[in-house]
Amino acid sequence: MNIGQDAVQEFKVYRGQFNAQYGHALNAVVTVVTRSGTNQLNGRAFYFGRDNTLNARNPMASQILPFDEQRVGLSLGGPVVRDRSHYFAAVEGDNVDNVRLIALPTDNPLAATENGVFPAASDNRTVAGRLDHRFQAAHTLSLRYGSDSQQALRSLLAPTSDSSQVDTRNRSYRTSLEYMWAPREDLANGFRVYVLNHSLGTTPRNSDVGIVRPSGTIGQTNNDSQILSRTRLVASNEVYIHSGRHEIKFGGEFAYTTHDNDSHALENGVFNFRNDRPFNPADSGTWPATFTIQGPSVVNYKSRELGGFIQDDWRLGGRWFLNAGLRYDIDLNLRLNSFYDGLLRDPAMAGLERFISEDRGADTNNLQPRLGLTWDARGNGRLVVKGGWGVYVTRNRPWFQLRSMNQIASRTIRITDSACLRFFPDVAAVLGAQKPDGTFACEGPRQIGTLIPDDFVQPYAMNATAGVGWQISNTTALHVDYVHSAATHQTGFTDRNLPPSDPIGPSNPRPVAQFGQVLALENYSDSWYDALESQLRIHPWANSSLNISYALSRSYLDGVDFFLSTRGTQRTPHERGYNPSDQRHALALAGTLAMPRGFQIGGIVKVSSGAPMKVQAGPDLDGDTIAVGDLPRDIPITVGRTDVARSLAAINALRATFVTLNLQPIDPALLELDLFASLDMRVSKTFDLGRNRLEFLVEAFNLTNHSNLRPPVGSPPNAGSNINSPAFLQRSAARDARQLQWGIRYAF
Repeated sequence: MNIGQDAVQEFKVYRGQFNAQYGHALNAVVTVVTRSGTNQLNGRAFYFGRDNTLNARNPMASQILPFDEQRVGLSLGGPVVRDRSHYFAAVEGDNVDNVRLIALPTDNPLAATENGVFPAASDNRTVAGRLDHRFQAAHTLSLRYGSDSQQALRSLLAPTSDSSQVDTRNRSYRTSLEYMWAPREDLANGFRVYVLNHSLGTTPRNSDVGIVRPSGTIGQTNNDSQILSRTRLVASNEVYIHSGRHEIKFGGEFAYTTHDNDSHALENGVFNFRNDRPFNPADSGTWPATFTIQGPSVVNYKSRELGGFIQDDWRLGGRWFLNAGLRYDIDLNLRLNSFYDGLLRDPAMAGLERFISEDRGADTNNLQPRLGLTWDARGNGRLVVKGGWGVYVTRNRPWFQLRSMNQIASRTIRITDSACLRFFPDVAAVLGAQKPDGTFACEGPRQIGTLIPDDFVQPYAMNATAGVGWQISNTTALHVDYVHSAATHQTGFTDRNLPPSDPIGPSNPRPVAQFGQVLALENYSDSWYDALESQLRIHPWANSSLNISYALSRSYLDGVDFFLSTRGTQRTPHERGYNPSDQRHALALAGTLAMPRGFQIGGIVKVSSGAPMKVQAGPDLDGDTIAVGDLPRDIPITVGRTDVARSLAAINALRATFVTLNLQPIDPALLELDLFASLDMRVSKTFDLGRNRLEFLVEAFNLTNHSNLRPPVGSPPNAGSNINSPAFLQRSAARDARQLQWGIRYAF
């Protein structure tokens, strides 16, 4: 959940490696310490505002877009009983009146109906409170409360909007109690318990049937209507021991969570088309390839998680320091054993035993050793050589289990028969007449979605780092680190009910005829990240600083980059290449400069290489009835990073095979990666009013107004990645143009 800025005392980011106390993450952990009250009454109030009068024009818009934001906050802390009890509270609100810009290129077939500027408002509010009480020197009790409410309700602004419009409501409430006991200076025990209530609701403002084409999607998509809620209870205990050369921590936690999902996904149905040609009842080449629909369902899933760790930070002697830890986590209901056992005894699910078994057990192989070694080369802490290695297991995603349950609780109907699909857009006609058993005439075998197989485990990563920290002078320090992360057993979908080869058909049926697709959540994806990271920190004068960071990196992938993706050409996978998140170069400069008369200037420069772009052919190349991710072997999974000329030739050769679509060769410039560059600046003036302080500030984001285009993939409703689309790789969205913000902050 979000925390208001004035409630934060400090935060830390652990990258690449972190000790065994922290779990449920592969590469990074962020810890936040909230502020507490003191013996002196103090508080802060602030206001930030910005609107379109000082903004620049978005590169994709013909005029400056409407925008207005008001952010206000207030915090207060002080004593209840001096030296014993203290309180702190903070509230913050952020109201944004924005718009959603859809600016598809003119040759995109959806441009005429989808382009426009549509209202998009949001209202976010956070509350944080804390009460601390010291009973005796050795006993401390802390009670904390937090709430986070986020709403984006476009329907209140306009009766109609873009066709994929969705209202969202996201609310969290958390109460925690912490008891610290420190009987001696070298011993402490911390016990914590918290309860989190969280609810997320998404409601489409459009009930039209979904239509997916190579150049984009319109109407309601497959997961835009649902309510997800959970109540989570966590209890943990940690012991801290200081003994000579050792700093030892050990402890454990138990979490019990109940999850509910009221799903209306696919309730109105989704048609998938092979191309962008207008529908013509007399031309089968324009008919949909599939139609999918599912009824609503309500399911509940309960999870029980256990975790334990031990960590020792050990001064070996001389200039050597060792950090050694071991963590273990287990989810006792990760693979829905009782749920699937019941399904296997259901006569209507006969044949499911071909894919899962009754006694599936649990994922128990989650030991996570971690090791770090530091050498103080000079004995004065000014030149340090360090390295480490560890195993890290990610958190469970309960949505996997909820999705599996709701897709079985309410059957999914997937129609691929062209004799029925020719009745588009009449859903009733496409389904055909309803039979006495409740099925439809055009309905094929039962579909099984999100099956969690026997061998499903939590993804994990093995991370290693090595580096040097050098205090060059009292004002200058240099850090250089090599980081390697190998993440494995990451998830994606595979249809397990496929014939060994060739298109599915009457002469080449599915192995288990009573089922259609059997989509299993499998651990077949791996990824690798390697980077040389450096940072130079300079503090030339008091209250002034300059940090320069540079990373040279490579991110590689073998599998899918999103856990709900199905691998393309499933029986002959082609999915190894640069990750869509790969950034070769990343440079950041951040600095502050104290000026006379209470003025201060600060700025951040960020420059990074463009990321390679994910592509797919568009049609189903191998006849497995799934087109997502299908590619011929001579086209890499992402383009623009290497072998650009070869990729361009292969793409244009494939486009030439789509004769009826009359696709032209693409402009080579479309394969050029889009550099990201931004300069943010702040000028502030502080007035010292004795015990109080008043600050005025002006901030500029993307001050140079650099055009930072978004990649063509992931910019709804533009698909952008389909080679058989006239709009292939054409950019249709950009990050915000220059914005100015003003603010005032008062501290007392």
